[in-house]
Formats: sequence, C-alpha cells, structure tokens
Amino acid sequence: MPVLHIGEAQLSRLSADIDTSHFRPGKYSVPDFLIIGPQRTGSSWLRTNLCKHPQVFMPFKKEIFFFSHLRRKDHKRYRSNRLEPYFELFNIPFHKKLERSAKAMCSGLVLPSTIRGEATASYATMPETDIANIFALNPAMRIIIMVRDPAQRSWSHAKKTLVRDQNKQLEDVPFEEFERCYRSKSNIERGTYSALIERWRSFCKDGALYIAEYRKLCADPLGLITETQNFLEIASGRKFARRHLNTVVNPTSGDVLPPQHSELLGELFADEVRVLERDYGIKV
Repeated sequence: MPVLHIGEAQLSRLSADIDTSHFRPGKYSVPDFLIIGPQRTGSSWLRTNLCKHPQVFMPFKKEIFFFSHLRRKDHKRYRSNRLEPYFELFNIPFHKKLERSAKAMCSGLVLPSTIRGEATASYATMPETDIANIFALNPAMRIIIMVRDPAQRSWSHAKKTLVRDQNKQLEDVPFEEFERCYRSKSNIERGTYSALIERWRSFCKDGALYIAEYRKLCADPLGLITETQNFLEIASGRKFARRHLNTVVNPTSGDVLPPQHSELLGELFADEVRVLERDYGIKV
C-alpha cells in the first residue's frame, strides 16, 4: 500500500503532539512497515539488507525519530512535529526509481510494487499514545521488532555509550559506570522484550508483527532475511539481499562480556529470559 489518502478521519485520531494545523488532506506516501529496534539488536543490519531489495524503499537516513521525539523539541534529534516533512521522506526520487527498475530487471521482476519503510530503534519503547499515532495513519502497518539476549544487548549498548561514543578504551571505564547503565530504567525497558512485544501487538492486525531473532541473524543470516522478506510479502531469496550478509553493521568492539558484568546482567534479566522461552519459544 505505497500511497494512502490521509483525511479528516485519520487526523482526528492523532494526538495533539502532531501539528496538523496546515495539513491538507490528500494522498501521501506513508510507510508500510517499521523496524522498531530496540537499540543494538541488529536493526542496522536488517535495514541495510532490505534497502538492497528492488521492492523496498527506505529513506537514506536511518533513525528518523519522528514519532518518538514529538514532545522533545529541545532534543538535538528533534526535527519537526508536522506530517508533511515526514511523508516527504517516502517520496521516491527519480534516480532511485531508475535504480530500482534496473535491479528489478536483473532479478527477474517486472514492474514490482513498492513498499516503504523506516528503521528507528527508539520506537520500540514508545508509550501507547505515540504508537497510536502510527496506526491512526496506517492501521495496516507491519512491525518488525528484534530480540537479542538482553545481557548481550546491554553489554553492546554500554560499550557504545560509555566506550565508543566517548572515545575511550574499555579499561578506562570503571565497573560502577557500567552498573549504572545496566540498572537504568531505559536499559531494563529495552531488554524486557515481552512487554514491548505485547504493547505493539495490541495495535497490530493479526500477522502484522514479526519477531526477528538476533541469534538467527548470527547463525543463518540468509534465513532471517528471507523470513523478513516473506513477512513483508516481497520477493525472497539470496539475490534480493546484500552480497556480504555476514558483514557486521554499526559494530562496537569485540570484547567478550566479562564475568562480573555477566553475573549482574543475568540477575537483572533472569525472569525475562524465562518468559521469552516459555511464552514465545525464543531461546536467547
């Protein structure tokens, strides 16, 4: 569904956080799917591979932050709370149309339909009010949520935040700083996947939420990308993915999770790990 008519019915269901005062009802390019993260679960890898597909268009920039930053106008990532600039991101430039047509011909697809999507990892933990805005615009939105061992996700995120982003060495950061990061409300929320899944599932149509497992990404990347392509109902298979599926995207250092960190994180997420296996059949 590449283009939707956005009229008064949809606008009336949006929260006051979105400025619709100058919005003109009409047909707009609206995303068909979202990769919602959370952070450090493989969303960059998945986006990079989907972008190579001739039936998929995603904006050049990852992490658009539109729905997650509506009330954070002082944040450096805030851009606008108006719909028009957001929808414009999904208008396919002419050179991209030519590029996609060439890819389609090489892949044996004739005039393939186009789906649009975006990947913003901060969407995963949004409250219901912000999620409702998404489904007010497109009730058929497909959601991809990614699940990684919460201990490993926390370790990767802490390395990025405390080491890579600060231009430090791992040994320069005391354990106490890591512990504060691990115990933070935001870290616990990002690793409590079961709550995130159920929050988003309550808005999705049946079959419109896909759980992409990080361990499958590592063990069988082609299998995971093929499952994702099938979920999105686009042509699937090896020829519709990147040449180097095993290439890591947006990596941190390869340091192994230290025992002291592992013990703490194991305690913090023990219940969640049990819930994931019991209720979702996910072994992290």
